Amino acid sequence: MKLKTFKIVRQKENEVELPDWFKLPSEFSKEWNENGELVVNTTDQLHLLPENIIVAEIGVQFGNYSEKILEIVKPSKLYLVEMDEEHCIELRKKFSKYIEEGTVEVINESSLVAHERFTEEYFDCIHIDADHSYEAVNKDLENFHKKIKDGGSMVVFVGESIK
Repeated sequence: MKLKTFKIVRQKENEVELPDWFKLPSEFSKEWNENGELVVNTTDQLHLLPENIIVAEIGVQFGNYSEKILEIVKPSKLYLVEMDEEHCIELRKKFSKYIEEGTVEVINESSLVAHERFTEEYFDCIHIDADHSYEAVNKDLENFHKKIKDGGSMVVFVGESIK
């Protein structure tokens, strides 16, 4: 499988360089070198995606970024994977209209389990912003990269806490 893009998105606009301690797993190194790019602003990244695609957001919290995905990308399906039950209750309220329409599905599971729900090459784009530990990000990359369609995009949010 060849990814169209493999993006690392920084949360802070004034930090463009990836820190030395952040290394992609070796299986991604070749794809990163060929297809990776660094996007600083998360909203700018959404404007690069086509509309009417299947998207997963891994690590949703309050759904603020989910709103942007719905507004800008207008996905045919958006899966919101969030392990915090209270957040999921609020997400179901917040996106009730989209849930009723069948556009949004809230999955109350850890990303370590949720990936098993999906077949390989299912998603057009996956946004990973769950547990920010180095080990967890690498595990999410390992578990979800096979779930992206040929030519799809994977976006990994790298914040200050990923160490």
